[in-house]
Amino acid sequence: METRSAPAPHTPAAKAVRRFAWAVLGAASTFCVAGAAVVAPPATVQGEAADGPAKDDGPWLTLPDEPMGRPWASVAKTTTPWDYLSTSASIPPDADGEPWASWAGALTIVNGKAAPGARREATARLMGFAAQDGRPEDAYAWAKALGAGDPEGIAGTLPYLFPGVPFGAKLGEGGRPAPLPGGALLSPILAAPKAPNAPMGIVWREAKARGLEVGGATFDMELKIDNTGVVVDFDAVKGVETKVRLQLPAPEGYRLKALFIDWEKVPLPEGADPLRFDWADAPIDVIVKERDSTYSIFARIAPLTSSLPASPKTGKGLPNAMLEGGLEIRIAPDDKLPWEAIASAWAKATGVSVRTVEAAPGSPRNPISRGVRGTVIDFASCPDPGRLRRQITAAIEARIRAGS
Repeated sequence: METRSAPAPHTPAAKAVRRFAWAVLGAASTFCVAGAAVVAPPATVQGEAADGPAKDDGPWLTLPDEPMGRPWASVAKTTTPWDYLSTSASIPPDADGEPWASWAGALTIVNGKAAPGARREATARLMGFAAQDGRPEDAYAWAKALGAGDPEGIAGTLPYLFPGVPFGAKLGEGGRPAPLPGGALLSPILAAPKAPNAPMGIVWREAKARGLEVGGATFDMELKIDNTGVVVDFDAVKGVETKVRLQLPAPEGYRLKALFIDWEKVPLPEGADPLRFDWADAPIDVIVKERDSTYSIFARIAPLTSSLPASPKTGKGLPNAMLEGGLEIRIAPDDKLPWEAIASAWAKATGVSVRTVEAAPGSPRNPISRGVRGTVIDFASCPDPGRLRRQITAAIEARIRAGS
């Protein structure tokens, strides 16, 4: 009888088999845990390195052509990266006050006739803000705005999106990240734009970073996003055992509902609601050490169930109700977001009057000014106010980029 051996673990055939297996695992996943939604503590998993010495015979970073593969091609191995983001780490947008004022100021700069240096810094701040706000499409749109004519700027910004080194981390020639300490957090993101004819509306994306150094270990990392889920592969090539914290990305409009580590499903945290829990909110601790095969992490996606209102189209004026009556943000009394800072930033960015009102869900809506009923956004009744806040922020940025 003829026998056939399994494909070598790093051949295209083997990778295709793994992708098929992940899809089968994800499709078959079910949940039986009930309870309130929680944010999980980091899950510690045992990852192992793979396959021989590193080779320096190609670019350290491979990206899809759109949106940044072609601009990245302008970065040479010896390009000295712009050091703006390595010396001024971005502040998460949910921090109180200052990040939102900085965001509005940056939009004013890119929308005006600022000097090239000021525009470049403002664009980088907006990229970092969008990345830390969980809006990868906007983050890449701002990175692309730097232009292929600025290889130093691209080399000094893009590695904070993929492979997602921490803002403030140093970058070397060609944008290659400097060695990171053990336990460093990697937050890789890719723009995965939706397309009506693509499966589940998601366009396949993959990117690879080679020769990353964390805690004395050197490894390659590949991120893939498609209509089945998100895959991160580690091919560690040399060094000592170390820990890497990994923040998985979720495509816009989806959550990561199930997690598999090297074919084994990771149980949800105790008390997690299987209909709401999102592994994108739960960093994973990966212990990386040498072995002969790729170490894979797969997260199955599921559409978010909450619907959002349509944003005003770019290229057209804002609705008259909003222009004449302003914007009223209705928030629950126990909402912890810095809404006064957000309202002030939205007002500055749009030129529209914005005010916040504490209101119980479903309470009557009142006119905003001069007897004209303005546009009311009821966060108090919204099942996912964070997602709605991100959508509005993204819509404002899109209008600025489009010049409308």
